[in-house]
Amino acid sequence: MEIQLKNTDQDRKAHLNAFLQLLVERFQPTRIISFGKLSLQNKLKGCFASKKIVEQHFCLLICTESCTRVDYEIQEFVNNHYQNGQITIIA
Repeated sequence: MEIQLKNTDQDRKAHLNAFLQLLVERFQPTRIISFGKLSLQNKLKGCFASKKIVEQHFCLLICTESCTRVDYEIQEFVNNHYQNGQITIIA
């Protein structure tokens, strides 16, 4: 019996939007600018199973009103809370 879980683009978009809402609530940025996105798609086919793997990497610029550096704190928050791909932060 084969169990397949497929994440559609709509699912990924919903997860990203929910995560961005958490990010906004936590750090209150003035702007979030997405300046890069890398999508990598692999298709594995064999006699026993076939699988499609999609990996996404987003690059975000986050502007805050704070004078102190919070980029390390935000990146740690991202690494711990977003599990559907990778996000690189510049703050």
